[in-house]
Amino acid sequence: MDKIYSYFDKRAEGGDAAAGNICIKASERKSALLGLDAPVWTRIDAVARVEKVQPQPSSFDKIRAAIDRLRAGHGKPPVEWDEGPPTDQPH
Repeated sequence: MDKIYSYFDKRAEGGDAAAGNICIKASERKSALLGLDAPVWTRIDAVARVEKVQPQPSSFDKIRAAIDRLRAGHGKPPVEWDEGPPTDQPH
């Protein structure tokens, strides 16, 4: 690359504008290959991490589970909540 540059450099000094342009392009290419150029721009991508979260039981569900555990500890079946308030009387 240096030989090519020196050839066109001599021609550029003699007044050849195209040779001067080639010298400039060669210099730019050489500095890019050697890593001497600063980056033109930097790209930063923000990425959101999405995780599936298990739904937490509501306070109603927690209370209902606690009551069912208490009833089970006394040998009673879980309460059928859709049928109104719990009673110990058979239906």
